[in-house]
Amino acid sequence: MLKSLSSLALGVSLVLGTAAFTEAYADSKVATVSVPYVYSKIPQSKAAEDKVNKATASKAKALDKLQSEGAALQKALGDSKLSADERAKKQRELQLIETELQVKYSELREEQQKLMFKEKTEIDKKIQAAIDSVAKQNNVDVVIRAESLLYISNDSIDLSEKVIENVSRAK
Repeated sequence: MLKSLSSLALGVSLVLGTAAFTEAYADSKVATVSVPYVYSKIPQSKAAEDKVNKATASKAKALDKLQSEGAALQKALGDSKLSADERAKKQRELQLIETELQVKYSELREEQQKLMFKEKTEIDKKIQAAIDSVAKQNNVDVVIRAESLLYISNDSIDLSEKVIENVSRAK
């Protein structure tokens, strides 16, 4: 019973909030921007990815080498001519390599995420500056993220392409 009352209260507040938003911006020029689309089209996204890959290339190469060593050990373990002692020794080596692989892979992934976050933060600033500039140029009062909309009319203003052009020129 309490859940249904709180759900009802939430629904009513959403409707009232939407109505208040609509009334407050009734005379405003509203536009949308699809931020994921902008990210997918600007050259800075590819450049950031390349920069992160270049910065972590040596660690990725070391990981590949370690994987090759593990594969060679795995293949050697398939040899039926190994003595019990040799087999046990190779299995221990393989376990050590697998453990080291897990640790190094986690470190690589963490470093890539940290670097990408830093790059993305810089790109976010450029995108926001472009949105501000394009909105002013087009006399837009409100810009809404297109991906958060449930419905928008066909005659709405989509600034995504103009933002892409603006950010792409910024480099």
